[in-house]
Amino acid sequence: MLMDNVECDNYRSDDSVSRWGLLRNQEFLAIWFVGSMTSTIRWLEVLALGIFVFDLTGSPFQVALM
Repeated sequence: MLMDNVECDNYRSDDSVSRWGLLRNQEFLAIWFVGSMTSTIRWLEVLALGIFVFDLTGSPFQVALM
């Protein structure tokens, strides 16, 4: 295969790296926080749009079409 002879200088195979070590990285936490907030806001937007369409039309079918 093409990748058999590839070596990575940054790879650490020892067990000294904790599984939870990423949680100490502020940039990693910021990315996860922003992603979580974006997903939550998007979910609330879709929910509000469904409620709005149902209030406007009174039809569950119209909500399903959106």
